[in-house]
Amino acid sequence: MGSINPGIIRQRDAEAYPGVGEDYARTFKAQKDMQIDVWLASHASQFKLHEKYKPGDAYNPDRFVDPQGFKASVESLEKKYEDQLARERARKQVGRGRQRREQQFDDLKNSFQREPSSRGRTIGPRATQGF
Repeated sequence: MGSINPGIIRQRDAEAYPGVGEDYARTFKAQKDMQIDVWLASHASQFKLHEKYKPGDAYNPDRFVDPQGFKASVESLEKKYEDQLARERARKQVGRGRQRREQQFDDLKNSFQREPSSRGRTIGPRATQGF
């Protein structure tokens, strides 16, 4: 089963593992294409073991035949992946916007420090020192 940890698709991870996002998407597609009968996973919570079997229950292997549960789980995990990817892309855009605004502010601040005032003094923090 795929799993989504917050921040897994971050730029830093993509640099260390180019194509990580595409591999996640490919995994979900492959899982949705699978035709399964018996669904087990490495963690009991992934296939709802505790709902399907309680200690003392009679032997019944059919309790693990759950192709609809498998498909629903894959779709849920895929949605979490898509939501995480959207959040990270939005954060990246916000970061770019912030960088752009900071650069514009620095450019504006620097332009004021270079322009002479009507009295021949430089406008900006250096011009007001000593007053």
